[in-house]
Amino acid sequence: MNFESIIKELGRENRLLILESLREDKTPSEIKKELKALGIIKSYITVSRYLDSLENSGLIERDKGIFRITSTGNLTLTLMKRFNLYLKTLTRYKEFFSGHSLEEISQPIIEDFYILEKGKLIKDPFSLSLIILKKVKKASRVRIAVPEVDMEFLEYIKRVEDLVIFAGNSWEKNGKKLRIPLGLLIVDKNFACVFFPHKDGSLDMTSAFISSDINFIEWAERIFQSYQKEGLQPYKVPQAP
Repeated sequence: MNFESIIKELGRENRLLILESLREDKTPSEIKKELKALGIIKSYITVSRYLDSLENSGLIERDKGIFRITSTGNLTLTLMKRFNLYLKTLTRYKEFFSGHSLEEISQPIIEDFYILEKGKLIKDPFSLSLIILKKVKKASRVRIAVPEVDMEFLEYIKRVEDLVIFAGNSWEKNGKKLRIPLGLLIVDKNFACVFFPHKDGSLDMTSAFISSDINFIEWAERIFQSYQKEGLQPYKVPQAP
């Protein structure tokens, strides 16, 4: 079955609920009971028809009357959940992204875009500055990616033992001009801050998504590492006296 057919199948009544339920092996009777507990009253024949349809799509399989999700079904369910989170994120921050751009952000970064749901959008520059200063005050490890280095802020953080800064509006790799698509601040692997570009491509350093969620921080770390792989050279931080 092709992708379009799978999407069509999952769009039918109760299919996603059943697929989610079959992350654990179950009989049709057990699935019927689970649906009933959710207020969905269906006959045994109807539930069996749902299962036959999902099985024909390759999303589930049966063995001696026991149904379970297949690897294809598991992957499809994961992608559907991620897509729903992606749409939820865009809807939640519709106003913000109407004034910001996603065009220059690479596909691997966009694929994990839903992780923004783990963060909080701070739009007040003063509040954002206070949060950042508080987080870096006693930090031992800081990672930063910005268009240009703020010298006053640099004086504040250059005593950090493990400090790496990527700075630059653009750089070249294999004759191709690149620039930082997302601004980053990662502190001690327990806090991250992500800045998005305006429509003209310039980074908006006055608002950002912040979070202490591990998934959010790991996403920021992957983005930071991607800059290094793309050839962006670390800024030479003057040694603290």
